[in-house]
Amino acid sequence: MAYITSEQVKAVREAIKKEFPNYKWSITGNHYSSITIALMSADFKIEKGYEQLNPFYLDHYSENINSVFSKVKEIMFKTVAYYNNSDSMTDYFAVAYYYNFHIGKWDKPYIQK
Repeated sequence: MAYITSEQVKAVREAIKKEFPNYKWSITGNHYSSITIALMSADFKIEKGYEQLNPFYLDHYSENINSVFSKVKEIMFKTVAYYNNSDSMTDYFAVAYYYNFHIGKWDKPYIQK
């Protein structure tokens, strides 16, 4: 069962903000099963003010987004251990927690510094 505590979300938040001190982030937990990480402000240009990213295909995005979110993913997995023992052939899904990556939020767009 996917589960992540508030303390674990806080640890991820602190680790990411320490690694990227000049960027503004929104890092929240959702229903104790997932973490949402949104880049709110940075020093590079992005075409859209809001976009949901596919964390499994980060190489499809610009070089800036790919490098930042690949590092975020690495930090997140190191801070809170992640596993994925899912087997779609037998309809069995077992992950440590779910995660979502965004650029901006639907009601608050990304801002270039």
